[in-house]
Amino acid sequence: GISLSDTINYDFSAPGTSFTLAPGEAQVITVSFIPQTTGIINAELSIFSDSQNITGSELVIGLTGESLSSVAYVDAGATTGSGDGSNWSNAFTSIAAAIASPSVLEGTSIWVREGTYSLAATIDVDKAVSIYGGFPRDITNPVWSDRDWENHASVIDGNAAVRCMYIEASATLDGFTITNGLENTYTNGGGVLVYAGSSDPELHAAIANCTITNNRSTSAYGGGIFVYYYVDSCTITNCTITGNQAHSGGGIGAAGTNVVISGSTITGNSATSAGGGIYNTYAPNFPPLIENCIISNNTAGYSGGGIYNDRCSTVITNCVVTDNSLTDQ
Repeated sequence: GISLSDTINYDFSAPGTSFTLAPGEAQVITVSFIPQTTGIINAELSIFSDSQNITGSELVIGLTGESLSSVAYVDAGATTGSGDGSNWSNAFTSIAAAIASPSVLEGTSIWVREGTYSLAATIDVDKAVSIYGGFPRDITNPVWSDRDWENHASVIDGNAAVRCMYIEASATLDGFTITNGLENTYTNGGGVLVYAGSSDPELHAAIANCTITNNRSTSAYGGGIFVYYYVDSCTITNCTITGNQAHSGGGIGAAGTNVVISGSTITGNSATSAGGGIYNTYAPNFPPLIENCIISNNTAGYSGGGIYNDRCSTVITNCVVTDNSLTDQ
């Protein structure tokens, strides 16, 4: 018989998992490496006999495969090429298509050329990928050192109809403008929702070098970004969160999770209830950390024009918190 310890990243071809050989007969067994993630992947192939004439007849073969990290390319303006994302000439035309492609494994970097990516549906980031914006259009084949998200913006536009991003895997979102996202059905996160559900409590997400602007969660939490339960950690670094609206947590909302907000500007956001800039709730075991940030000119209806904390002890270090206000006192 034959058994394979990893049937996700390896496969084998043989006449089933067991077969009979006559004396002197041979059988070819072919093992294929079909990686579903990047990195070094080990497995064992066991071949054994139940013949009463043979003792100690199990052979264990160690298998080692390495899947190298790769890059997939996205260009909303691509009009020619195969569209398989293998290079700029054959780029995917949407971020969602890149993530959904079987050729894009976990660990892949997705490079997104500047331009506006208008959405009819939310981008579901359900793989552990790193998504980078800001690759210039005026360079035919831009490389990493050409990346400039400030002057060559990659814009994800929800068209005031859908949430822009739903991150449910350990992914990185870096160098984007997230705008015009909308959630108006008592669900959280107008621009970006980070939420794994109970199935993946080890989710580690990172949002960096992004402008999150003009997003709304009209009846719930986190107009710009909402980080929900079962997320092991989420870092928000060097971002500008501005002009977003929600019931609570106009700029950023977080509930029951470990959030670190650093080097960011949270300004001009509004909440009809609490936490115009930031709303933190129910994180007694992992207090949120806010460091080196500017939190200004945010408004809330009743509580916490700048920051609102509920059942958590937020640590605030080296921040400027100024000119925030309440509208319904």
